[in-house]
Amino acid sequence: MMRKIERRVTWERGEMGQWKERKYGVKRICANVDRLVDHSLTFSFSLLAVRSWDKELMSFDNFVDEKVLSPEKGEKLAYLAQHPLLQQIPNLQDDLPSLPYAEALDDLDKNAPEECEFRRSPIYSAWIGPGGTVSPLHNDPYHNLYLQVVGRKYVRIYSISETASLYPMKGERCNTSNVNVDDPNDKLYPLFKDAPYQEVVLEPGDMLYIPRLSWHYIRSLEPSINVSMWWGARMGLREVSGEFKPVY
Repeated sequence: MMRKIERRVTWERGEMGQWKERKYGVKRICANVDRLVDHSLTFSFSLLAVRSWDKELMSFDNFVDEKVLSPEKGEKLAYLAQHPLLQQIPNLQDDLPSLPYAEALDDLDKNAPEECEFRRSPIYSAWIGPGGTVSPLHNDPYHNLYLQVVGRKYVRIYSISETASLYPMKGERCNTSNVNVDDPNDKLYPLFKDAPYQEVVLEPGDMLYIPRLSWHYIRSLEPSINVSMWWGARMGLREVSGEFKPVY
């Protein structure tokens, strides 16, 4: 069962300034900048299952040219994932909207214990890659405002209440589902196919709020740039008497 997400926010930035210049704008700003960035291969299910993260160190200029704009056929897709690019190149942040509600707190935030890790101001991360990159079904420990800067992405969201039907991994990767959304195994994970979800295709300029601990799957439909904003009290899901509960 699925339901299309109808309400989303679009930021009024027209062509989005520097981000929309030739070759992403990011390439123009980074030209001649002697900066190395670490990019991980796309979170393909086979890599994720064995907890293997292949990485390669290369200049950002080469990354955009070789991995984003002109990836070789048959080559594993590369994904600059959750990278602090805006901290490295602050002038990129000038074209992003001012979002006071990105610091809004709910009761769980207000009642968080003193020892809880807490982000009062949002932390920005960049996500850059070619079409076909995938973030597998997982949840995040913070509120998440997800900005689509360039390209389009498909997003699917499941409620926390569906956690048992999504078959979380055990141990360190308990925030990630065992299910490969693109090729689910109904015999191993029979409840997954009936779990309700919402879905949307994000267009350039769209912003989507992903509630803390909500499960989500993301796939780029074309070369894309995104910025995520995380804030609030850090939380996780813990199984208690057969039910998954939010915990600090």
